Amino acid sequence: REPGSEEVAGLSKDDLWQFRSDILLNEIKAMSPEAKLVKLADRLSNIAEGLTTRKGKKLERYKRQSFLILEIVPREISPPLWEAIRNALDAKSANGSPVPFDVQ
Repeated sequence: REPGSEEVAGLSKDDLWQFRSDILLNEIKAMSPEAKLVKLADRLSNIAEGLTTRKGKKLERYKRQSFLILEIVPREISPPLWEAIRNALDAKSANGSPVPFDVQ
C-alpha cells in the first residue's frame, strides 16, 4: 500500500523511505508462502541492476532491505532463490562489485 499524505506529512526523504520500507516488510511478513516465493523471485530479478545502479546511501538502504527480506522469508521457501540473493549481497559487500547470480 502507499502511505497517505497525512501519514507522510513532514517526513524527510530518509524517513519517508524508511516508512515505505517498513510497510513493505510488514506486508511480506503477512504473505502466504507462495507469495513469499514470488517476492524472492522479484527481488532476485531486480538485485543485479539494483546493486549496480545504486550508490552510497541508496545502495546501503537497498542492501539492508534485501537482508531484512531474507530474515523474513525462510530459506526453505526456495533455497536456490534465497541463496542467490544472499550470494549477490555477500559478493557486493565483499568486493564492492556485484556478481552474476546463479540459481540452481
